[in-house]
Amino acid sequence: MSTDTIQDPVVSRLYSHLNEEKLARDISSVQLQKIKTLDELIQEIQSSDKKSELIHSLEENLKDNPDSLVSRYVLGRIQFAGGDDAGVEHLRSLLEDFRNSARWPIVDHIADAILAADDSNRIALRAKVESTERLRGKKELKPYLEKLAAVDKKNPDVARKYAQSIIEEDPAKALVFLKQAGEAYARVKDYKNLEALPLIMQTSLSIIKK
Repeated sequence: MSTDTIQDPVVSRLYSHLNEEKLARDISSVQLQKIKTLDELIQEIQSSDKKSELIHSLEENLKDNPDSLVSRYVLGRIQFAGGDDAGVEHLRSLLEDFRNSARWPIVDHIADAILAADDSNRIALRAKVESTERLRGKKELKPYLEKLAAVDKKNPDVARKYAQSIIEEDPAKALVFLKQAGEAYARVKDYKNLEALPLIMQTSLSIIKK
C-alpha cells in the first residue's frame, strides 16, 4: 500500500482491529460492543474510496488467518449485502462459533443483521429462534418459528414446535403445521416423532370444537 493509503483513517482503523485480534484470539471472550464497533467500520469501508483495497486486505488476511473474526465478519457483511454467497458462509461460520461459545447476544445481533437484508434466510432464522429462546424466552419465539416453519418445510421439528406454541390461541392453524410436521416425519421414516403427533392433534381438535 502507498503511504497515503496507510495514512487513511479507515485503513488505519481496519489494521488496528486486525492487529488487536492477534493478541486475543479467544472468540468466547468477545463482547457485543466489539461487533457493534465492527458495524461502524463496515459503514466506513462501504463509503470509502479505498473500499476495493480494504476488501483485498481482508481477503488476504483471511487466507493467513482463517479464523479471523474481523475478516469473516466485515467481509461477510459486505459480501452478503452485495449478493455474494461467500458472505453467507463467513457469517454462518461465525454464528456457529458464537453459538458454541454461548455468546447469545452476538448470535442474536448477527442473525438480525442477516434478516434485515433477507428476512427468509434459514440460517439466520434458526439462529434467531435459538437466541430468542435463550435471551427472551419462549413467548417471543412465535414470529420467528412461524417464518422458519414456512421456509424450512423439510424440518418437521420446527413445524411441530410452532404448532405447539399456538395450539391454544389458533388451533386450526396449529393443525395445519402439525400435518406439515407429520408429512415430513413420514418422509424420513421418523416413526417415533410421528406417533407422538396424534395426541397433539387431538388436543388441537378438541380446542377447535369448543
